Amino acid sequence: MVMTVTGFHGTSLDKCRSILGCNYFRWSTEDDNWLGDGIYFFERQWYAIWWATEYKRYRQYAVLQATITAEETRILDLTSPEQINELDEIATALCSGSHRGRTDITDGMLINYIYRNIRKFDLVKAIFDDTQTRRSSIPYYPSRIRPHQTQICVRATDCINNIQQVS
Repeated sequence: MVMTVTGFHGTSLDKCRSILGCNYFRWSTEDDNWLGDGIYFFERQWYAIWWATEYKRYRQYAVLQATITAEETRILDLTSPEQINELDEIATALCSGSHRGRTDITDGMLINYIYRNIRKFDLVKAIFDDTQTRRSSIPYYPSRIRPHQTQICVRATDCINNIQQVS
């Protein structure tokens, strides 16, 4: 079965023009990347705008929209409890084995390790707590509803199609 999702990529206006001109995204490859190496998208445009304007603080920003398609068997889907459990088992084995005692292993490093040593995948999908959007605290209304953001990190560039600027 194929998963198709619309993704939004926040960037500078210059980088947007470059991406559209050559149909190429530059990979993020930092150890602190949340989902490992790849090209990052949000499932909601609002977060791509926030990324470009508030986090990166681009003076001139743009948001690209793309269709992302991949076979479900080629997705590391960290929205799935089963795959989160698999991630935790690998982290436990890794931290008790050759990396015993290390406290600096990040999610991104672990995901890169899985890709290099255990199984290949075209993209990673995960949900994160939204620390930017706060609901007002109402003492008599203890809601459990929390905002969240879904991120997708694409490793196989052929999964990215129909790229267009939307803001």
